[in-house]
Amino acid sequence: MTDPSETEPPARYRPRPLAGAVAALAPEAPDQQGEGRRNRMDAMQYQTMAAGQEARRTVRRTAIKFAQRRREGAAFGWRSDCGDVIGTAPLDRDPALMRCIDCAR
Repeated sequence: MTDPSETEPPARYRPRPLAGAVAALAPEAPDQQGEGRRNRMDAMQYQTMAAGQEARRTVRRTAIKFAQRRREGAAFGWRSDCGDVIGTAPLDRDPALMRCIDCAR
């Protein structure tokens, strides 16, 4: 039986609660008392940036889930392109890596 600490990713790669991020995606009500057009443009820009951040978080979360599945199987640490082993140092930095430096170029 494996030790759970060996199969768990480091804390920096675990999903974090996203309560504030979801609130940032809500449509912004126009401020009629403020500066008007400029405030609405700023609100739309912030909403667009929040949507982009959420998309990047989703991609990252998916990559980490696949890395956890590979770690449970025999594919963790193997390059997806050339089939060689990825070193432990790059995997310690980012367990979702699927390619070595040579294959990434």
